[in-house]
Amino acid sequence: MRLEPLCSERRLTLEQLAQRSGVPSPVVARIAAGASSARPVTLRRLAAVLHIEPGALRNELHAARASR
Repeated sequence: MRLEPLCSERRLTLEQLAQRSGVPSPVVARIAAGASSARPVTLRRLAAVLHIEPGALRNELHAARASR
């Protein structure tokens, strides 16, 4: 699953995710596009806003990158 569907399920935009997590918007955009991997601290921040375990988010993002 990509980051956008996770946000959509929670009625968030990527910009809102960035604001609520404290992660800069360009970083969130690169992670969403699969152009960058998230550091552990970034995963924790994004996962907290998305109400998902950081490990589960990491696995979802890795799976999405692998399927491209």
